[in-house]
This record gives sequence, structure tokens and C-alpha cells, in this order.
Amino acid sequence: MATRTERNAARRTIYPSPNAVAIVSDNTIRFVNEAFVRLVHASTPQDLIGKSALGLIHGDSNTVAHQLFEEGDKRTTVQAAVLRLLKLDGTTVDVDVRCESIDHGGERGFLLALTDLDWSSAHDLAIERLNRLYAALAHVNQAIVRMPTRQDLFQSVCDALVEQGAVRMAWIAWKSEDELEELLPVAACASSWACASSSKRC
Repeated sequence: MATRTERNAARRTIYPSPNAVAIVSDNTIRFVNEAFVRLVHASTPQDLIGKSALGLIHGDSNTVAHQLFEEGDKRTTVQAAVLRLLKLDGTTVDVDVRCESIDHGGERGFLLALTDLDWSSAHDLAIERLNRLYAALAHVNQAIVRMPTRQDLFQSVCDALVEQGAVRMAWIAWKSEDELEELLPVAACASSWACASSSKRC
């Protein structure tokens, strides 16, 4: 069992971590943070503490998991692997695992930090999309200063959104002053100009 000092230290440093974190010794889960609880769809840490760590490993990853712990026992460096976990609801999740050997209450243990690969991929895509939009915004700001005419500015904005912002289509339109109130495209960037020209009342 962890001492009170160890538990308090873990609570201060590991609980706020966005990654799922667990401490395992003798194949038994000794500690988990809230992110780990959410990752495996448990209700509370008590659902996991005292349970077999290998019991959460999907059969496809048993060999890799054993190798991970064996290497961790032999080395002081951080070991890494990709494992498939079994959630408590029976579904699975692929995770990137960082395993570090530690002393836990006088016995050899492992500090595990896990990253949900599905979440990580989605996060990376979101960051990439934001970076592209920021790049487009920078081009738009430059166009505001440099373009000699309003028409040139409108076209540059559309070009930047498609070429730097990676949107499928961008267009700018005026609303007609007649009773139909049609949107009349004045600039566009995409292969489907017809989509813009056929747009009606917004």
C-alpha cells in the first residue's frame, strides 16, 4: 500500500494530468487518476484499485503488455508501447503507453501514462485545422492592406480560405435590392462556381 505522503504527492501531481495515469505493482492496480477512470468507463477509482492490471489488457495485446513490464523491470528508462485495453463496458480502446519503473511503498512498481490514440488523432486534426485557419487569417489581413480594389480584396479572401484554410469552397455575395433578395456572387474560389451562383434567399 502507498503511504499517506506518497498518496498526497500522487494526488498533487497526477490527478490534474490530462493523460490517464495508473500505478501498478505485482500486477495489481494501486492508483488511478480521474482520466484513467474515464478512459476505461469506470465509475470511481475504487472500481479499479486492487484489480489485475493485465485483466484490462485485450488478448491481442497480452504479449506486448508482458514484454512492456518485463523490459520495465530490467531498465530505468521509460518504455513505450501501443496496447488495446478492455473497458469495463466491454468495448476496447487503443492507447499509447509510457511505462516507468518506480519504487512504490518499498516494492517495485510501474508508473503508466496512457494516451487515447483516437482522441490524440482527433486532437491533432483539430490543431492542424486551427493552424490552417490562422494562416488564412494572416493572408486576409495582408490582403486588406495590399489589394488595390474591393473586388481584388474579395477574391483574395476567398483564395486564402480555400488555399491556406483548406475549406472546400469560399464565396462572397451581395444581396440583391429587388424583392427576390437573391444572393449575387461577386467572388469565389472552388471548382463549383455554379453552387454559389444558384444560391437563393438566405
